[in-house]
Amino acid sequence: MKKSYILLLILFLAGNLHAQMYWLIDLEKAKSIAIETNRLIVIDFWASWCGPCNAMDQNLWQSPDMKDISKNFIGVKINTDNDHTTASTYGVIGIPKVVIVTASGSVIWENVGFSGEEPYLSILRAIPDKVGELNKSAVALETGKKDPKINYDLGLAFQHLGKDIKSDNLRNSFLNNSGTYFSKAQKLSKDENFNMEIEFYSILNDVYYGKPAKALKKMEKIGSKPGNANLEEIRHYVLAKCYFGSNDQDNFQKEKKLISSKELLAQLE
Repeated sequence: MKKSYILLLILFLAGNLHAQMYWLIDLEKAKSIAIETNRLIVIDFWASWCGPCNAMDQNLWQSPDMKDISKNFIGVKINTDNDHTTASTYGVIGIPKVVIVTASGSVIWENVGFSGEEPYLSILRAIPDKVGELNKSAVALETGKKDPKINYDLGLAFQHLGKDIKSDNLRNSFLNNSGTYFSKAQKLSKDENFNMEIEFYSILNDVYYGKPAKALKKMEKIGSKPGNANLEEIRHYVLAKCYFGSNDQDNFQKEKKLISSKELLAQLE
């Protein structure tokens, strides 16, 4: 079993070197490869009789651009006539439907229909190429849905990747997922300080959405947290991010000087 899996992985990687796209048809195998290679999964739901599916195949998946783009994800084609279970799991009503998922199979982004390749290419180009922490947390959540720390870690993983994504559409999907898991973590946790830490990072998403003024107002409402050095560090860090996003260099530098954590300072660079 182990040898057959290794062979499949080698064939997948080799296939990507010589073709526009190398497709798997087994989502479970794709999940295993996604974990091993630190990548996300792109699922194309299609059928042979579907005109738009055929147009997508010719104009998008067989496009020369896909040779380089497809290195960042694992491609899976699901024929909806043959695999009703997977299609039902992902709520497929119309096709073609493209879904981007983690190694656990949880949805990050999805779209139905095909009217041209460019909107899809902009999304596919923006997929992060190294998502090890995201996949790790997503897989851990499968058995730890009621664990606030796992939900929090997944929220952070989505945020860390999402903030640097060039596509507004995909970036917002990552940040939306981040906010969802932050919210779940807060509902599950009874630790006041931990919930405040989650709240600070949740507010940081507003900065990455391009709304630093909104984030700053939320931070000003919360104020300081006397007696908790860790929360004060995070508060100064989020405030620094708010001021940096607002192009307020004076206040940015003031907040930066109040941060002693090397990890947080590195994230300000």
